Amino acid sequence: MSTCALLTSPATKGLIDKAVIQSGSCMLDWVSGTYLPLPGMPSFTPYSSRKANAATGEDAAKKLGCAPGEELACMRAKPVAELMKVNDTFSSQLAYDTPLLPLNPPQALRQGDFLRVPVLSGGTKDESNGFIYGAGKAGFPVTAANYPELMRGAFGAKADAVLKKYPLADYASPALAWATVGNDRAWGCPTFAGNTAMAAHTKVYAYEFADEKAPNIGEIAADFPPGAQHGSELPYLFDLGGYEWPTLTSEQWRLAEQMIGYWTAFARTGNPNSAGAPDWPVFTKAGKTVLSLKPTSQGGIGPADYSSAHRCDFWRGLTG
Repeated sequence: MSTCALLTSPATKGLIDKAVIQSGSCMLDWVSGTYLPLPGMPSFTPYSSRKANAATGEDAAKKLGCAPGEELACMRAKPVAELMKVNDTFSSQLAYDTPLLPLNPPQALRQGDFLRVPVLSGGTKDESNGFIYGAGKAGFPVTAANYPELMRGAFGAKADAVLKKYPLADYASPALAWATVGNDRAWGCPTFAGNTAMAAHTKVYAYEFADEKAPNIGEIAADFPPGAQHGSELPYLFDLGGYEWPTLTSEQWRLAEQMIGYWTAFARTGNPNSAGAPDWPVFTKAGKTVLSLKPTSQGGIGPADYSSAHRCDFWRGLTG
């Protein structure tokens, strides 16, 4: 999300010649409960106005007893234990309406106000799975009883249309059903929209990491399939010190080699195509090819039926 935002910043002109965006499109948009199914969880995006962020900070300072005009000094003097009492109320969103980010990044993408550099952009197929499982472990499970309630909280008068599209009977559990709603509405289709907006002005290479047997980095229980959850592509691309990743199988190592080839070729040239890996077509407004990255036993690397799989036509029609 920071990488995407930097592409919209006038301060980065001449400093960036290509960009990789992994699970961080400017367009990401979590309506209530689709990030975490917590009571009162508001809708949010990765970005917030400077004014809204300042108001959030001032409200937290007030709760800590800080006097108006002295908020920053007061909060800096507070011990960590006291700050932690209001930690959940702090905004972690990047602020726009600033010299660094004059425009809200999704608006900038739609208007074409971003750097014209090659972009490699995508995410994982099952981004939400780990978040929804983790919420359940923390005491906020998705159940058959609260599934319709979550739908109403997220989609209001349009909840029935979403329930019809994502009926509980189609899924192994209510949690997996809700995770799929999040995968499509909050992650998958916004990423597709962001890639489409960028492709109108520059070269975009779009991907979806889709190894359904990827390392279970979130230690999800066996009754909830982790799939290609958020962050599960990282062991295929990087050696991350301090983490004990599960061992990849031989065909996963082959996929990792191909992915590293794509990423490093892109870093060198702005084009990910490299020897020993299938062709990666440019994502265009007309073709909109998304490359699916998965092992040979699951179909291998090739074009994904992305928009259909994530029901993007449905979501576009629902939101207008």
